[in-house]
Amino acid sequence: MAMHRTILQQTLGFLLLVSAVLSFVNEEHVVRIYHQGGEHGQQLLDTLWELGITSLEHPKRTERHVDAYVSTEQLVLLQKNSLRYSFLPHPALQHQEELSKRSGSGSHYHTYEELTSFVSNIARDYPNIARKFSIGKSKEGKELWGVRITKNPEDNEIEPEFKYVGNMHGDETVGREILIRFIDLLCTNYGHTDPLGQRISKLVDRTDIYIIPTMNPDGFAHGRRANANFKDLNRNFPDLRFPGRETQAGHGPEPEAAAVMEFSRKHHFVLSANFHGGAVVANYPYDGNLGMLNGVVEQTPDHDLFRYLALTYATNHTNMSNSKEFRNGITNGAEWYTLYGGMQDWNYEALGTMEITVELSDIKYPRGEQLELYWQENQPALLAFLEQVHTGVAGVVTDHKGNPLNATITVSGNAPR
Repeated sequence: MAMHRTILQQTLGFLLLVSAVLSFVNEEHVVRIYHQGGEHGQQLLDTLWELGITSLEHPKRTERHVDAYVSTEQLVLLQKNSLRYSFLPHPALQHQEELSKRSGSGSHYHTYEELTSFVSNIARDYPNIARKFSIGKSKEGKELWGVRITKNPEDNEIEPEFKYVGNMHGDETVGREILIRFIDLLCTNYGHTDPLGQRISKLVDRTDIYIIPTMNPDGFAHGRRANANFKDLNRNFPDLRFPGRETQAGHGPEPEAAAVMEFSRKHHFVLSANFHGGAVVANYPYDGNLGMLNGVVEQTPDHDLFRYLALTYATNHTNMSNSKEFRNGITNGAEWYTLYGGMQDWNYEALGTMEITVELSDIKYPRGEQLELYWQENQPALLAFLEQVHTGVAGVVTDHKGNPLNATITVSGNAPR
């Protein structure tokens, strides 16, 4: 009888715990999860991965804790598995509440409605070079807006295709705003005869440019990292090198990730970058390795080229290359920390697109008054990186009649390491 009472007490205690946790309905939480006893860092990372808790914040095996973004359901998993944690502040929620009380786009963030108006107005005001487009809808039905910028946008000319994607994590917001400003820069300076205007005109005339300011409008609207399904979109792409690791939580691609994949497959993007926050560094593939070990460089066959591309962004940024944390302001993804299901690895493995991930600010969601500073820091790098799409060998593969062909070009000696 005493044993039955103990089991009943444990069961009731757990149910009360679940009830208390579920009082946080539809919330994203930032928590610090602590190592147990003699457990070392890698063991905790492995345990969290097995539980499907993969939205980790720059984890290090040498630390005694891991910071993570978790849903309400995942809080229950932490409790059920006796993992000790504490709550951390989630400043994005506070900033988003402030944003909802303001209007206009002068020194603060664009709302979804303001972004929609912006892309519509750009397409209306610069019809010779700009077209708005949507790659699909978010979980909550928001359009995933983008702007295509190129000479003769109605035609499919033989030009290299390039893309920038921002705001993949909803609370990492600087990329969203600098891409809006970059669209405006390209359109308003095209055709001018000053040095900047000539530089931009040359790019627009020779390049098919696609810019998507926000991949996660729902996350931005709610002030959270995840999308409306509480899924981390940068753990949501098929991991072609380690299949299944990206689906530890038992789910497939979210609407936003699926839209990006479908859109990307319809194009032949040569070069690409996506923008995040929480550090200041240019990160290049691969993000994952076989042993799931942080701090171990995982090279692609194009390792030297990726380093060059990352350095291009870092050295043209006003201070990224002076980083005290990252030598020259760049890092290999796995050397920093491993993740699986990331967008840059998928782009490279699935489509051959050279994509890097740029972390723009130590503060993920800085105040709107600081956006001008971030824009000034990144404007030269955005242009310099885009120009790299024209480096290397270029041309068209044709048959004997001159018709273009799909082709794979292999460089001798450039094999996987």
